[in-house]
Amino acid sequence: MTRLLFFIYFILYSSFFTLHSSALPFFKQWTVDDGLLNNQILTITQMNYGQTLVRGDSCFSIFKDGSCIVTYKCPSDKAKQIKNFHGGYLTYVDNENHVWIKQWEACWCFDLTKKRFVDLSSVSLDDVYTDHYGNCWQLADSVLTGTYAGRKLQIDVHGWNSEIRHTETDNDCFLYIFDEDGLIRCYDTKTCKLIYERRAYPLEEKEEKPLSSSAFAIGPDSAFYQLQNQGRSIFLKFDTHTRTWSTIFDTYDKRGFHSLCLPDSTTAIIGCSAGVWFIDLKSGNMTLSTDIPLQGGDTLHTGINAVANDGHGGLWLGTYGNGLLHADTWQDIPSRVQYYIMYLLGAILCIVLIGWWYTRRKRNQREAQLMERIRELMQSVKSTTEDRSVSVPKDTSDESLANKEQEDTDTLSEDDRLFIQKATALVEQNINSMHGYNVDELARDMAMERTGLYRHLTRIIKQSPSAFIHGIRMERADNLLRTTNMSITDIAEKLGFSTPSYFTKCYKSYYGVKPSEIQRDNQ
Repeated sequence: MTRLLFFIYFILYSSFFTLHSSALPFFKQWTVDDGLLNNQILTITQMNYGQTLVRGDSCFSIFKDGSCIVTYKCPSDKAKQIKNFHGGYLTYVDNENHVWIKQWEACWCFDLTKKRFVDLSSVSLDDVYTDHYGNCWQLADSVLTGTYAGRKLQIDVHGWNSEIRHTETDNDCFLYIFDEDGLIRCYDTKTCKLIYERRAYPLEEKEEKPLSSSAFAIGPDSAFYQLQNQGRSIFLKFDTHTRTWSTIFDTYDKRGFHSLCLPDSTTAIIGCSAGVWFIDLKSGNMTLSTDIPLQGGDTLHTGINAVANDGHGGLWLGTYGNGLLHADTWQDIPSRVQYYIMYLLGAILCIVLIGWWYTRRKRNQREAQLMERIRELMQSVKSTTEDRSVSVPKDTSDESLANKEQEDTDTLSEDDRLFIQKATALVEQNINSMHGYNVDELARDMAMERTGLYRHLTRIIKQSPSAFIHGIRMERADNLLRTTNMSITDIAEKLGFSTPSYFTKCYKSYYGVKPSEIQRDNQ
């Protein structure tokens, strides 16, 4: 019955996850009424110590443990003009505890340690980037400068005709530079020399449909994922081991693809003007969720500017104008209708499985009754062999059973009694065989075909030869349990059972109790 219940639970569990593959979890919402300075969320960036940086228009807030702990405005006099950045809104946090806030041809730098904006007026800066280790890379006068593993690196980018979009490093001491034309350049961080370069798509495609990088992420598989969007949207993957690009999707969907996060190795989550996309990275299947359920039962219809996973299974969403959303898990949660469907399927499965279990139990009971009938006939044959006649049992407490045995033996012909007597003697003589005495051997010793043996036994005792042998073996096992001190293991081996556990199973099925209980009662 335990296995049956486990099977039911497994089916219910599978049904649960099948039903809600396109649903969203319930989100908590923050707006200006909860401390935000702006309901338009542009970027969401994960920081150290479980903090989340949420950027609005000309401001940003820091969240921790589900609460907004501080908010800052970006002063216009601290903005630095950077001529090489022509993208949307980006936010970085470097390993020196600086926040870099970028928008079209301008940036701010905020010192989290000193809690103030840094004056960049005297700094030569055309653009700035960080990698996922927090290394800061600054572009000035066509030279990209940064520090990696304690070494200062400089990459000369004079003559490059395309704008740098991202920089990234890995554990193999390589620096990767991504540009707006779908080209990646790999440099050795020890020598600053170019190792190789790979283009994601032909350059003429860029000229026909201008593409600008919208988002970049590193997957759990250490591959680089790049989302480009401007009229045409392309989602790309670069494998650093094979040094090859692959396209996950390429579409002209006008709903756009604005932001990207990878919560696990099989799923990408992308925000767009209509809601949230869930992308299967293996198959490329795309599912759009336009209704975002809120805690309390409301549903929000909004575009999503920013998405981020917090490393603890949670999901953050930044909306066009409805504030910030957060769920403790990005995994799907079923709706009420889906719950009802799941419960209905579970109820049907329970009814079917319980009916199957009841039918099997009744069948086992019928087989047990038939085996008891065989034992009674065998006992009567033994008594006939000893006395050449059938005597009424001395114990008359169960008179009906004695009369029944008398009637059964009286109906057997002399030939049938001799046949059963001989078959019983052969089985008992060979019952101790290590491999077990089988039907073929019994037929051979009776000088009969197997089918003839089957017809004779089923006519006389209404049971097959295998059941006949099994009954005698069980009788011998019961006698050994009650009259000797042999262990269950020794009895199983003596009577040709493959294992002690199989012997225990057969004995319990035959007598309704375990052999260990018989031994305990006789001690």
